[in-house]
Amino acid sequence: SESYLDLGKQSHVDLIFAAIKELRSDLRGCNLLDFGCGDGRLSSQFALEGPNSFVLIDENHEMLEGAKNSLSALPLTLRDRIHLIQGNETVLPLDSKFDAAICSLTLMMMETRGRIDQAMQGLVQSLSSKGKLWVVITHPCFHEERHEDFHLETSPTFHYWDSGSPYRVVLDNEEVQPVRFIDYHWTIEDYSRAVEKGGGTIHRLRELPGPTDKVRGPRKDPAYLLFEIAPI
Repeated sequence: SESYLDLGKQSHVDLIFAAIKELRSDLRGCNLLDFGCGDGRLSSQFALEGPNSFVLIDENHEMLEGAKNSLSALPLTLRDRIHLIQGNETVLPLDSKFDAAICSLTLMMMETRGRIDQAMQGLVQSLSSKGKLWVVITHPCFHEERHEDFHLETSPTFHYWDSGSPYRVVLDNEEVQPVRFIDYHWTIEDYSRAVEKGGGTIHRLRELPGPTDKVRGPRKDPAYLLFEIAPI
């Protein structure tokens, strides 16, 4: 986590924020949840949208400390509305109901279907009757193409239908050493079933390109997949 915090600004944060804002442009006055908030880079952008309350959850203490640091630059009137919780999917659903929830680049870190199912159910059950959940994952149908700020490494025997297979994520940065960690591959069908089991329905699905490479231009393959989910 410390190496990740050293990476500095990552262009995918702006890309994901813009994609979610296209789906819901006005978040003023809503109750907002960010599950798997990490170091708060994405959360900080959403905090500026003026939510009535904002709950951030992450299981990693160092990441939450990074989130506190990211949010410290916000005006006091916004910081007073923000609450941080250390925990994973087992703390869901929360007692409060949320008008909007974000889960960005978190579910791929879960090594079992059971964890994904529990997280999805807890997130859906945390929504108000008209609430929306936005889940962003690394696009599961990927090649080993190198994006501007990350690339993926798989075993020679890896194939798409290998649900739960580990693969290596490498976050690239010109200024510091690359950061490597393990994610787990789940198919689009795996995620869809988790939504259904959790009592949700997929309203919209968006494929997102990675940030434009400074040298090679726009990428040929999508880098991320964005689900908009609502309770049934």
